[in-house]
This record gives sequence, structure tokens and C-alpha cells, in this order.
Amino acid sequence: MFEFQISKRTRTDIYEKPMNATDLSLLCICVSGSCVVSTGYGEYECRPDGIIFNTSDNTMRIKDISEDFQGYFLYVSQKMIEDIVSDHVLQMIDLLMVLRRNKVTYLNEKDYNFLLQSYEYIETCSKQYDNVFYNEIIKSQLSNILLYFFSLLQIETNKEVSKSRQHFIAKSFFRSLEANFQNEHRVHFYAQEQCVTSKYLSMVVKNVTGTTAGAWIDKIIVFEAQRQLKYTNKSIQQIASDLKFTNQSTFGKHFKKKTNYTPSEYRERDLYY
Repeated sequence: MFEFQISKRTRTDIYEKPMNATDLSLLCICVSGSCVVSTGYGEYECRPDGIIFNTSDNTMRIKDISEDFQGYFLYVSQKMIEDIVSDHVLQMIDLLMVLRRNKVTYLNEKDYNFLLQSYEYIETCSKQYDNVFYNEIIKSQLSNILLYFFSLLQIETNKEVSKSRQHFIAKSFFRSLEANFQNEHRVHFYAQEQCVTSKYLSMVVKNVTGTTAGAWIDKIIVFEAQRQLKYTNKSIQQIASDLKFTNQSTFGKHFKKKTNYTPSEYRERDLYY
């Protein structure tokens, strides 16, 4: 499974060579023409200066596309996005709520041109397979594109996030998760804080973010473990203890199940990647 793919596509390309985007998120800049996309949240039209963003957990299909349509399509694996935003995930929950509902964003000329130039640069870099720093360059540029895009949306996020009870519960859950994840790994603990059942909390968090409460707890614990493995000299036993695993073996099994690497392999991989 590749981690990303970027290409400039026309109407003919899209119909003749449809992209299988299972488990991939899409960030598309419309260069010319227009298209109409459909998701579980409704239909959206994208025109020049517009960007389509769709997360891997939400099915999207193109309903209509103009003859003169051209766009840069960037498909990114869920794993790569998680690697890029892992240090910011708790600060981006409101943004995730907005992105799940609003699939098309229009940018001013300066921001649109910056992202377009970034796309063109990364497309050029992606063809330089003989470059010894190929992987580092590509990941750096992908990080720049995604974080720049997310930062633009963050300004509008506070205006758009719903004030419904479900969104209030979800935000309270993430605030509590940020404060307690190192000591509390059970959904039941967070549900009690919200005075709701574990089942209801999981349903609410999934409705708002696309991921259950239990899965978020796992993600945050693994993100923190990855951070400590990458940026500290702590022993694996100490990291396991910090994250309140019963022992190093239990931590190692959990980490490998979630990342496909043992903690030692992950630390070694990061040093020589």
C-alpha cells in the first residue's frame, strides 16, 4: 500500500482511470472547470480556487464534472496523515469536526497560489527517485501542504463548530483525554465524567469525528509512545510505565498491534529512515 500519490488529472483521466481511494484521504485543488461531489453529508460544488478535502472514513463520489475540469489530486494514507499531525491531534479536534461536514473550501489568491506551487513542486520531487533524500523531501513537502491547509481552516473553525450537545460531549471527552490518557485507558472512566454510558459516549464521538472513543484513546496512547520513542532517551520499560501498562511485554504487544512495529523496531526505524 503506497503512502501517497499526486497527479494532475482531467475529466477524461478521472473517468477512464478512476482512483481506488479506499483507506486514503484526498486533498484536491481545482485548477479549472468545476465538479460536483457527493458524500454522506450532502453535495458540494468545487470551482477554481476551491479545495476538496475528504477523509478516508467517508465515501465520496463525483456526480458531475465539466469538460474543462483540471485539478491536482493528492491521495494520502491514513498512516501518513497520522504521522504528520500526531503532535497536534488534540488541538485539531474542532477542525476534524468541520472537515467531516464541509468538503469544499475556497481560498484567497495568495493562499491558493502557495498551495498550487507546493503541489507542482512535490509533483516534480516525486519523480526524482534517484535522490538520496527522496523520502525526506516528499514527507517534508506533504507535511507543509497539509499543515498549511489545516492552519488556514483553523481560523474559521471556531465559527463553524456546532454547539449541539453531541459536539459539547465530544469536546469535553477530548479535553479530559488530553489530561488523563496516560493514566486512564478505559472508555468507562471518560463516560462517567460526562455522566453518560460508555456505549453512548462511543456513539457520540464516532458521530462527530468518525472514530470511536476507544479508538481515540488507543490513538493518543500510541502517538505519545511514538513521540517518546522518537524524541526522548527513555527506556522502553520507562515509557511503558509512564503510560501505565502493566509491564513492558504488554506495552510491546499493544504497540506492535497498532503500528506493525515493536517499540525497538520503531525507534530503530526512525533513526535510520
